[in-house]
Amino acid sequence: GLTQTHQNNMGAFGGPDTITDGLVLAYDAGSERCYPGSGTSASNITSSAIPGTLINGIGFSTNGVGSWVFDGVDDRIVATPSTAVAFGTELVFEVWIYPTDYTTSGGNRQYLIDPRGNGNANGMSSYFLFDYRSSPDTVRITSGNNNLEVRSSDFSMPLNNWHHIVATRNGSSWVMYHNGSSVGTGTTNTSSLTLNNSFRIATYAGGTSGNYFFEGNIAIARMYNQSQTADQVLQNYNAQKNRFI
Repeated sequence: GLTQTHQNNMGAFGGPDTITDGLVLAYDAGSERCYPGSGTSASNITSSAIPGTLINGIGFSTNGVGSWVFDGVDDRIVATPSTAVAFGTELVFEVWIYPTDYTTSGGNRQYLIDPRGNGNANGMSSYFLFDYRSSPDTVRITSGNNNLEVRSSDFSMPLNNWHHIVATRNGSSWVMYHNGSSVGTGTTNTSSLTLNNSFRIATYAGGTSGNYFFEGNIAIARMYNQSQTADQVLQNYNAQKNRFI
């Protein structure tokens, strides 16, 4: 059921407003506009028609005011746009996560957002968001056929804590942020991303059972079709941090 603190918008925590320019995908378990606290359906909190389905009994927790609980075995959210969504060569991936275990039966990788649709690139350059290994300092982005890895060994992501992770792309340049601070950069090709099939939250596009599933809580998952500056990333962090930290 709902809690008194279950929110009906994205900027209800006393900080600056969440950036909405370029916001295409916005899933927030703590927002009544997205999820009522029970059931298997989630709504995208933008004008884009991208409905989501919660698969295999994803739980709901008041941790972080409202978050989905993924078991690391087969829980996932699958969202499918009604029409193709163009992201071009600028985009932002953003999540608030609370990992509870870094090991899985699928090779110690846990995907957070994968927009590759049915498991292939759908004729586009494929993008993953964040592929952890068994240690908490190897969050990575993989982009296209370049197998781009943006890694950092100078920040940590301890289990059972909330983390704000963002990856911004502007042309061929990537920047990764953790809790509002830049932690890594990289470059890739300049292929455009067009989402013309379903995408996954908490697993990779081909995931069915036992492979690469996130274990822990995810409260927010967002994608933008334009890049963000460091100040904008920090603004989004500050807009929600009182909810989590």
